[in-house]
Amino acid sequence: PVTFDQVNPVMFDAITSSEDKNFYTHGGVDLVGTVSALLGNASNGSNRGGSSITQQYVKNVLQQNCESKAKSNDEVEACFTSTTVNSGSEGYQRKLQEMRYAIQLEKAYSKETILLGYLNITNFGGTVYGIGAAAKHYFSTDAANLTIAQAATIAGMVQAPNTYRIDRPDGSTEDDAGNPENSAADGYKLTLDRRNYVLGRMLDLGKISQAEYDEAYNSPIEPVVSEQTQGCQTATGAEFFCEYVRSVLLTDPTFGEDDDARAANLRRGGMKIYTTLDPDLQQAGLNAISIVPARVDYMNLGASGIQVEVGTGRILSMVQNRPYSIENSEDQNAPTTQVNYNVRVQNGGGGHSAGSTYKVFSLVNWLEQGHSVNETLNGRVGTKKVINCDGQTQDVVSSNNGNGIGNFEANPGYTGTVYNFTRDSLNSGFLAMAEKISVCSTNQVAMKMGVMTGDGTPLDTTNFGYNVLGDQAVAPIDMAGAYASIAANGMLCPAKAIDKALNAQGEDITPQTTCSRVMSEAVASTAAYTLEGVMSGTGSGARVGDGVPVFGKTGIHEYLHTWMDGSSTKVATVVWVGNVIGDALLSDYYENGYVLSRIRNSIWPEMQGAANAKYGGDDFPSPDANLTKR
Repeated sequence: PVTFDQVNPVMFDAITSSEDKNFYTHGGVDLVGTVSALLGNASNGSNRGGSSITQQYVKNVLQQNCESKAKSNDEVEACFTSTTVNSGSEGYQRKLQEMRYAIQLEKAYSKETILLGYLNITNFGGTVYGIGAAAKHYFSTDAANLTIAQAATIAGMVQAPNTYRIDRPDGSTEDDAGNPENSAADGYKLTLDRRNYVLGRMLDLGKISQAEYDEAYNSPIEPVVSEQTQGCQTATGAEFFCEYVRSVLLTDPTFGEDDDARAANLRRGGMKIYTTLDPDLQQAGLNAISIVPARVDYMNLGASGIQVEVGTGRILSMVQNRPYSIENSEDQNAPTTQVNYNVRVQNGGGGHSAGSTYKVFSLVNWLEQGHSVNETLNGRVGTKKVINCDGQTQDVVSSNNGNGIGNFEANPGYTGTVYNFTRDSLNSGFLAMAEKISVCSTNQVAMKMGVMTGDGTPLDTTNFGYNVLGDQAVAPIDMAGAYASIAANGMLCPAKAIDKALNAQGEDITPQTTCSRVMSEAVASTAAYTLEGVMSGTGSGARVGDGVPVFGKTGIHEYLHTWMDGSSTKVATVVWVGNVIGDALLSDYYENGYVLSRIRNSIWPEMQGAANAKYGGDDFPSPDANLTKR
């Protein structure tokens, strides 16, 4: 934002002349214009137009507060609709609300403060918000140095920002026949006409002389576009982590009593936020994930990696294959994205089917119910009578011939121990475990360990036998916390992105997180012992080989998603690769020498190895004697 003294007065004259000639004399509401707008609403269902600058300021604040909480393009569009285009009684109510807020605003603030606030948040096309950004973007100058013609050009944009923008030399819009309009070729004609209207208003109201008008009117529109990075675009290489932090600032009650207060505090600025990100691990993660292309033609391919510190929950790295873009594309397979593949929907992400990495919750559940990992079960393929919930059972067919749930590489299964089932990720073995421990209790263990579905709903809403094999979509950030809790001897620490936060007054407002016990030390140590065995089984391809003890669990869900989750005693790492949207088989495609279903074996050891090199790691505690008895 710019201060009042950092704006050429001609800019204030241009905007008031074209948008609200009575700005300095009314009490916040242009009654004549508002009545006209209300009559227009009655006839055509729109409440656009007729608003004073103060009313427009109110509308912009309401809309931007709404958009800051939106989680999808549909919700953003709904924000626009609710604050700009309303029909019937709702339109009247919105206009009246706008008027009430405007009158209150005028009583509390000076005209100069309101006018400056309006110019500092108004959209001037695309992602350009505020007069300072507009001056830089369109004319490579400061707001203080705008000429009369430039000020009139920018002032004219507010009526239709994306139509009148002048950073699209090939045209900002199209005519009815689909031909480009408002382009460099036609001299940005639509914007030129609008600019000249603004100049005429300034002349009529005595803001400029005839000579100044003539000079500005006869000048062409000559943009000197300067691409300005803003917001999380400036966090090069950590844009998605930045957006995650931003989502925390907008949702954590520490930063405001309600959504509107938090959005206002973030927009107002002045806070100092110190994050948990480790630049070394972030760079190592970016290097590791780069083996997966940002975009391929044959599928919508995504990949992500996240690391959290054991015992604190501090997020140390957050990376993905597809680069960040502040603007969302209609192309679902665009080379950039706004979606953070590591986090839940509420934080700008989603979720992915966990596959066999979800078996860790069956393992913990098994141990919590007093079973030993060396207990022997019939893990051969065949029909399993799985306990769903409350004593109800479901017959689940385990078969390698295509008419049931098979095992990896058509393993027929065996009578063996839970330790070996985990090492070999034996589906039929885990279904045999579900004959003794219910699916709903396993889902509840997952939730106790901090995991929900990607959209935040409980995992035990439906309890089917397939759940124990990881069919439900979860967020990597949750899985990282769960695996870290095992490495932390049973203590779950919520994900934490902010180490320290100071408000504009310098007061400490750091959000406080508390670790809590979610399993006994005996269960945690035995789970870690069992998961260490995976690194000589299905996880052998992801071994780091640096001498630091690690445990892990692999996961492939129907060859649509592949995971590697694991931890040392210091840092947990979770890697996912798969379909963002669609059902392409990872086993059918190769990139950089790896079949996609196994490309995790390149990413995970590189990320975990970087963590081991910096943070080290100790031996895991010995397993509990009772939980390993034969």
